[in-house]
Amino acid sequence: MRVPYLVFVSVLLLLSLVKESDTAKKCKKNQKPDAPEHSTWVTCNRNKCQADCQNGYISEKGSTLSALYGCTDGKWELRNGEVNKCNPVCDDPCDNGTVCSYPNQCTCPDGYKGDNCETPVCDNPCVNSTVCSGPNQCSCPDEYTGEYCETPVCYNPCVNGTVCSGPNQCNCPDEYTGEYCDIPVCVYPCVNGTVCTGPNQCRCPDEYTGDYCNIPVCVYACVNGTVCSGPNQCSCPDEYTGDYCDISVYESCQNGTDCNIHNQRTCPEGYEGDYCKTPVCKYPCENGTFCSEPNQCTCPDGYFGDNCE
Repeated sequence: MRVPYLVFVSVLLLLSLVKESDTAKKCKKNQKPDAPEHSTWVTCNRNKCQADCQNGYISEKGSTLSALYGCTDGKWELRNGEVNKCNPVCDDPCDNGTVCSYPNQCTCPDGYKGDNCETPVCDNPCVNSTVCSGPNQCSCPDEYTGEYCETPVCYNPCVNGTVCSGPNQCNCPDEYTGEYCDIPVCVYPCVNGTVCTGPNQCRCPDEYTGDYCNIPVCVYACVNGTVCSGPNQCSCPDEYTGDYCDISVYESCQNGTDCNIHNQRTCPEGYEGDYCKTPVCKYPCENGTFCSEPNQCTCPDGYFGDNCE
C-alpha cells in the first residue's frame, strides 16, 4: 500500500522536530569551560566532563579530582559543588617555613637555598672551619667570635698595645713576651738578684746601677785611678789602701821606718804598731801614766822618775 505523500512529509517533519528537541538538551564539548589551573580534562562527552590534577599536583582535598561538570538543559554545571584547587606536591617537605610552589620545588626566601630550602646562606663565607647555621649567621666555637667567626678570642686581654691574633694568642713585639704580652724582655739578663721591669730596664737597688744593674755603686768616689768593684768597695792597687784607696802605703809609714809596696814595715827601736806610730817604753809607766816617747813616761803632778813610779 502506498503512503500518501502528505503523510510522508509530515512524518519527516515530526522526526526533525524530535531530533532538534533532543539536541537542544545536550551540551557541546567544544563549549565546555576551561580546565581549572594545573588540571587536565581526562574524560568528556555531551553529558559529563571530568578534570584531574596534572602530574605533580594534588587537589586540596587530597585526591586527583579537580572538577566534575554535568550537562543540564544544555548547560555545563559543576557536579561536585566547587572546583578543587590543584596544589603542587614536593616529595620532601619544604623547610624553614617555605612552601611548595612547583612539583618538587620549594620557593626559598632570602637567606636559604637548596631543593627544600634546608640550607642557610651566609653572604660572606664562615671562616676558621666554622659552618653557616642560619642566614648570615655562623656557628662559632669558643675560640672565635664575629659575624663570620673571623675574630679570635683571648680570654685575658692582650696588653702593652698588642692585639689578639689567635685563640688565646697575642701578637707580641720584640720588647714583650708571655701569653698576653705582659712580660717585658731584657736582651741581657738583670744581674745581682734584680728583675726585668720594662723593655731592657732592670729595677736596681741602691747598691747597683746600669741598664742591667751590673755596675756597683760607691757612695764616695774611688780615688787614685781606682774603680768601684762592689757596693762601697774600691779595688785598690798595692800602693794604696783605705775604703776608697785614698791612703798611700808609702805615706803611712812614719818615724823613719822603711815601707815597701806591700805595706811591710820595719819599725826602729822605740816604736811599734802597724805604722810605727806607737812609742815603746821598756818599763811600763805606772800610776796611770802613759808612754809618750820611747822609754819616756809623762808623769802627772806628784810623781817623777823614768816610769813615774
